[in-house]
Amino acid sequence: MYPKPILSLSTCQIRHYCDEDIDSLSRAANNPQIAKWMRNTFPSPYTTEDARKWISELASPYDFVICTPDGSTLMGGVGLKKRSDIHHRTMEIGYWVGEEHWGKGIASEVVKAFAEWAFAEYDSLLRLEGEVFEGNAGSCRVLEKAACNKNDLLLIMKMLSVGWYCRCISIPTPPSLLQVHLCHVADWDIAVLLSGNHILKTRQGKFQLCGNLRRCPEWRVICLTWVSGGESKIAANNTAPEVFVLTSRLLRLNPEYYTVWNDRRRLLICGSLSAPSAGSSPSRALPTSSPTDTTTLSSAVSSSSSSTTTQPYQDLQKTGWSGTTVDDGIKTREDTIRSELAFTIPLLMEFPKCYWIWNYRLWVLGKAVELLDRVVSRGIWTEELGLVGKMLTRDRRNFHAWGYRRHVVAQLESAALSPDGKSPESLVVSEFEYTSKMIRVDLSNFSAWHNRSKLIPRLLDERQADDVARRKFLEDELNLVREALNVGPEDQSLWYYHQFLMLNLFDAVDSSAIAPNLNVSERVAYVTRELDDIKDLLEDYEDIKWLYEALLEYTVALAKLESRSLT
Repeated sequence: MYPKPILSLSTCQIRHYCDEDIDSLSRAANNPQIAKWMRNTFPSPYTTEDARKWISELASPYDFVICTPDGSTLMGGVGLKKRSDIHHRTMEIGYWVGEEHWGKGIASEVVKAFAEWAFAEYDSLLRLEGEVFEGNAGSCRVLEKAACNKNDLLLIMKMLSVGWYCRCISIPTPPSLLQVHLCHVADWDIAVLLSGNHILKTRQGKFQLCGNLRRCPEWRVICLTWVSGGESKIAANNTAPEVFVLTSRLLRLNPEYYTVWNDRRRLLICGSLSAPSAGSSPSRALPTSSPTDTTTLSSAVSSSSSSTTTQPYQDLQKTGWSGTTVDDGIKTREDTIRSELAFTIPLLMEFPKCYWIWNYRLWVLGKAVELLDRVVSRGIWTEELGLVGKMLTRDRRNFHAWGYRRHVVAQLESAALSPDGKSPESLVVSEFEYTSKMIRVDLSNFSAWHNRSKLIPRLLDERQADDVARRKFLEDELNLVREALNVGPEDQSLWYYHQFLMLNLFDAVDSSAIAPNLNVSERVAYVTRELDDIKDLLEDYEDIKWLYEALLEYTVALAKLESRSLT
């Protein structure tokens, strides 16, 4: 009995895999003409065992069979793969059809119908992408046919040194240009199609907007950005303040739009955060990023009968969008930097593991070092350290925040932020105490243990600790983690830190060792004591694998220290 189809089309059915598909899958897929356009996970030759393994082990709930209309014979496959964005709002569509079924329109019908089914089936799905290897013109045509309807955005890029690369992004109805964002074209002969009649075309390096799109208020153009000769340019420079406001709206919808973050950087660099020049007055800043931005872009492009004129990116850097006259309401560079930092805070609260927010925030802080007075800049970075502390109180194990904290501390310790005439101030003692505080709150905080291990060599060096002090420090750390293991021997993070300490006893002496001058007998005594403690834990916790792994690893290391063979 074959599974019930999810789609019944004129040329085929689409359903889940079953064991009856093994033979027909191995026959249809065993073709080098198919495998050469697939990724490396597609075997070639494709054996019966490969088919059995795929159906029984590897196929996901998002993988489906393309079969004959009666459902009995496999003709190909189609499926979805989740992208890496936080909420899995983007998926990639993949498909293949056996060679005997090529040229019959099966793939075109399947991709189009399957995409519509996916949007209806998965509520979180907002974007569907398809990628094609260079030279696979047939699949390019399949994506083009699937994309050229009112629900889709199609972007085809012709890379001169690579060949054809097709990227098709589908967006469900009703589409919003806030979701579509920017179209990047690398070749002026390529047309960008926005939802059926709403077509934005390029002709000889200029944009032309068709009438239906221009008149539709839901489809106002946010920003026209393109790449030409490896240098970015921004169209319609007189609308930059409005474009800046709209980037805020876009990023609140989805901060994973890393291209929008880059465009926001360009707008700031060309405006209030432009590099100062001799004899120039401060430039006018872009609008604030308040939660109530309502500005629309009414003049981003010209009418369909005229072309948008542009200014080179370098010219924009020289002049900014608002001139160089200072008047009431103009924000200083410090105001702009603080405003941008404030803009990212609610985004970080909602998306604490989004790389692009953290990267942008670091870029803004870097501009503070570059453009502001050293005292003012240090104050901003000090406030940033306090903010990271508050964020880690809310989410103690967020490794993004811990890595970010290390970067902030490194900047505060750098000469660039040191008061004039003073040596950089070390924060290693306070940071080590901070890890102790976080560990007391949560013994399972792997990031806190990791940060602690990175601080120890510097801490001992700055204390100018002698051999006695170093030995005492090692004993204190071993006692700390031993007490923690007595409470939670199943905690992997504790064993990682315990292993870090033990490696100081096993490895060859180096400059980063906690107690490099311990002799062999002292090292053997430490290891023997730890082995005895692990054996004691095993009496109460027989089902924890970390105990057995540590016992095995440390026993082997002890034999090496004693220069004896294992029996």
